[in-house]
Amino acid sequence: MGLHKFEVIPQIKRSAATQTGKLFRYLSQHPSDMGIVEMVVFTLKAFWLPLAMKENGANEVELRSIALWAIGHLENQINMIKRICSIEGMAQSVLVSPTVDIALMQASIGVPTTPEAVPPVPKAPFASVAPDEGDEEDEDDEDDDGFWDSEDDLIAKAEIEVDAGFRL
Repeated sequence: MGLHKFEVIPQIKRSAATQTGKLFRYLSQHPSDMGIVEMVVFTLKAFWLPLAMKENGANEVELRSIALWAIGHLENQINMIKRICSIEGMAQSVLVSPTVDIALMQASIGVPTTPEAVPPVPKAPFASVAPDEGDEEDEDDEDDDGFWDSEDDLIAKAEIEVDAGFRL
């Protein structure tokens, strides 16, 4: 039987009054087939394993398999959190957008607990549409190259696929 090299993982201790302390208490009391260490490792794998394996030179097939596994577990967790916290109708892009980088940088500090502590999500810019004036149409014709007037589609309409990004 071969010898195994083990990595030493530091023990994590937090005051029971902190968010992290409450999290560890929740995990230790969670009715699961896994112990708290296994749950923490499982969570770390879902979040970081694809990136760690890419960094360590995993081949494309292995990396794809690991990434699909991680994404599946993370999406399931996202859906469960949305359902439990009654935010199922909120678009995923609104939840994630610019706060991901900020959240990763602040992860060691803690999770915001008040709405004031969460940075606002900037609104997407919308194109303004001027009312049709009729006379201005002649001026716009100078810039019109006739691309959209062609009946010969460069891409057949049947080949166009649309994904709005919504998942049920």
